[in-house]
Amino acid sequence: MAVILVLTGLIGGLVACGQKGASSSETPLVRVGSRTITVRDFNRAFEIGKAAFTHNAIQDSALAHKARIRLLNQMIEEAMLLDQAQQLQVLLSEAELSTALADIRKDYPEDSFEQMLLEAAISFADWKERFRTRLLIEKLIDQVLAQNIVITPEEIGDTYRKHADSEAERADEASGESDPGGIGRIKEIIVRQLRRQKLEEAYRKWLAHLNQQYTVEINTAQWQALTGSTWTGFQADRAKNQRQILDSGTDVQAAGAPSEAD
Repeated sequence: MAVILVLTGLIGGLVACGQKGASSSETPLVRVGSRTITVRDFNRAFEIGKAAFTHNAIQDSALAHKARIRLLNQMIEEAMLLDQAQQLQVLLSEAELSTALADIRKDYPEDSFEQMLLEAAISFADWKERFRTRLLIEKLIDQVLAQNIVITPEEIGDTYRKHADSEAERADEASGESDPGGIGRIKEIIVRQLRRQKLEEAYRKWLAHLNQQYTVEINTAQWQALTGSTWTGFQADRAKNQRQILDSGTDVQAAGAPSEAD
């Protein structure tokens, strides 16, 4: 889990995006509502995110371009979520952060966690701030969406009838004998799968709503300087078009006025 957080989690944007009124010395790359992602923010996150790629892979210009598009897309999404957390007064306490850090550290011998970060060229301070952001977003999603997920007995029964026989047979074959607790374990798995599926669906709908709600403005001149690519016919009046363009990775004509974690 920690390795995933270090290598893949960081590519989703290291910084939490500045509030409106950020230092005038920092050139804005993207404005998401009242939040600003600067060129420095983006470059810093990209440099850290490169740890998830091999040296040869990141030298591929096409792959690097796609990685930048994906990163900017994720940073925009993250900015919307952090703004929502602020509006809804969802906060992460130091005690919650310390508990989560201790839970990760317990699986590593002394200093080996910091050594792993060092080998990936990531400072503990940078990783900690990214981890704090991830926990805050998870807490937001839990309060807004997860707590409202309901799994009915009928849904469990329907899914169980579709899959339980084969799961039970595999469990029996693996153990070589009948497993009285097998049915219970299968139902636990079903509940987890249903909850995850419902949460993913709820998140997609919520994100689509946020995409409609937030104005996203991209500094196309700075983007061209960073990537060498240009946007044509770009309109910044609705987030949906911008997200579609970012996902495509190509220059397209905007046609009107709109992504997740393990």
